[in-house]
Amino acid sequence: MFILEILIFIIVYRQYMLTHTIKALLFVAIVAAISCITRYAGVTIIGAGGLMLLLDKELPIKKKIGHIMLFGALSLSLLIGNLILNAHSTGLSTGTREPSITPLIKNMYYFGTVICDWGSLSKDTYPFAALITFIILLLPLAVLLWKAWHGRINNYENIVIAFAVVYGLFIVISASISRYERINSRLLAPMFIPLLITCTYWAPDFLARMKSKSKYALTGVAVLLMLAFEYASYQTDWQRYDDENDYGVPGYSDDDWNKSEFVVYLKQHKNIFKPGIPIYTDANEAVYLFTGMSSELLPHRFFKADVQKFYAKKSFYLIWFDNLYNTELIGLQDIEKNKKLMKIGGVKESNVYYYESK
Repeated sequence: MFILEILIFIIVYRQYMLTHTIKALLFVAIVAAISCITRYAGVTIIGAGGLMLLLDKELPIKKKIGHIMLFGALSLSLLIGNLILNAHSTGLSTGTREPSITPLIKNMYYFGTVICDWGSLSKDTYPFAALITFIILLLPLAVLLWKAWHGRINNYENIVIAFAVVYGLFIVISASISRYERINSRLLAPMFIPLLITCTYWAPDFLARMKSKSKYALTGVAVLLMLAFEYASYQTDWQRYDDENDYGVPGYSDDDWNKSEFVVYLKQHKNIFKPGIPIYTDANEAVYLFTGMSSELLPHRFFKADVQKFYAKKSFYLIWFDNLYNTELIGLQDIEKNKKLMKIGGVKESNVYYYESK
């Protein structure tokens, strides 16, 4: 959905660039606002739009300031409303957030390794991943600024470049401030198409302007590179399809989960859980998916108040998956140091425990 919203943003912003009317700007702001409640990363669409407005030389200063303020206010409206609602409902505007444990240079490295994989480069290029990130993010930005300086910014390619740069910077910087999963293809997927266009849009015009016969040779090289890229993508997709056909889609649909002895046990012994007593687990999504039972995720070590609140419980059940040890959550050994757990069921790899204060 978010990727579709990005494509719609590019189209409607191009229409705004052709007319510079309030009506066209409203459509851009609406798309940006909706994207922000689809994913928090939707703020990158606002950032890209704001950057393009700032660089647009066709807008007089007074009109530019007005359009930037209007666009910012409208595009942020739904996000602000959502944050207020979250804070009122749960006390947390954006949910549980922990500080990052990976520095900027490490996140640049992870970002670069994804780019290497997308470009079908070997792992021998990984040592240069941080440098690749630097080039991928700053070179297009320099091109965008150069085009703006020469009054050549009003086209589709520049909107695409603006989004690719803003999104890439957002992921790298935010991952260095707030902790979430390591930068990977899933996180960077929204910028794949924009980045591909950013890296290749100039090639057709460059070849068309060449008058010597060498342009035919360069065209052939470009076609071969394109075919090599497509073939490498095909090999990657085929390998993934073959693996998923044999073992299932990675995650809870994988055979390791579907055919798990413990999952079967939980399905057949839901009656061991008495109503009204909270259930904690290190995999609450799995418990709900396979059994339909509600449970709470064990607290993160970082949030001491949540840990103390958990230990203050007078009784609870603990569903513990041995094969899914998450170091960010308090573990079974931590709990056993503070509480005397009673094993009430399970199989060889995982167990169900019960605690009740005396």
